[in-house]
Amino acid sequence: LESTRSHFGSRVFPCVVMTAAGSTWNKAGTWEEKDITSKLKEKLSEALVGRPMGDGTEVASVTSITGDSQILVIRGKPRVGFELVVKLKLSNGDTLTVKELDSTDLEGFHAECPNAKVKKEGPTEVVRVLQEVAATFLPDE
Repeated sequence: LESTRSHFGSRVFPCVVMTAAGSTWNKAGTWEEKDITSKLKEKLSEALVGRPMGDGTEVASVTSITGDSQILVIRGKPRVGFELVVKLKLSNGDTLTVKELDSTDLEGFHAECPNAKVKKEGPTEVVRVLQEVAATFLPDE
């Protein structure tokens, strides 16, 4: 793992980038993990503000992101793992909560929002942004 800086939108973030399939001490590449929770939350918050969530509304602010995230090296392959709950304040005054955002099942989330169209379309956009942000932590292939 190597520390570096990542450009995302108009801001520059310090981040951790996987430079090889694991540490030198783990030649078999069996299992490693490094916590990236705070960095992923920061980048995800930045990326979500202003994103359209359906029905003509967009993300006004990120109320909270709870959970954890790691870079995992499993059998020599780097991955980003996470379990998150994302709460957003929308431009129309509604709140969108996306629960059970799990890297092992990105379709198994639950959403809460009074606007049915946003409840249907918004979480898909949150997942798309989360995937884009998570990919910035992995080495280029």
